Amino acid sequence: MIFTETLKKYWQFKRVYDGKVWKAGQLVAIHALGNGSDGNRLGITVSKKVGNSVTRNRVKRLIRESYRQLEADLIKGKDIVVVARKPIVGVSFAEVRDGMVSLFGKLGLWEKK
Repeated sequence: MIFTETLKKYWQFKRVYDGKVWKAGQLVAIHALGNGSDGNRLGITVSKKVGNSVTRNRVKRLIRESYRQLEADLIKGKDIVVVARKPIVGVSFAEVRDGMVSLFGKLGLWEKK
């Protein structure tokens, strides 16, 4: 991810959750908040309800790769947290990416070109 750092601390995630700007789809929910910097920061949350560690790590890889392909077209200066939902298990990469595209559009995170 060229333009993006990662969120790692609990308080960073909590600040984004408390921002109350979010949209949920079938596969993921996306929370967003301005961070006042030149780049985005990404956090990914996958609950144990989604599955075992192998499944959770696969889901994280799918979300990370989807974001990597979309990040060049996103507005800069946002903290973004992607929360995986249970139906994401076993779906294809294209479905995950399409779900994220839809939610980024609903949140108004696409950069005007």
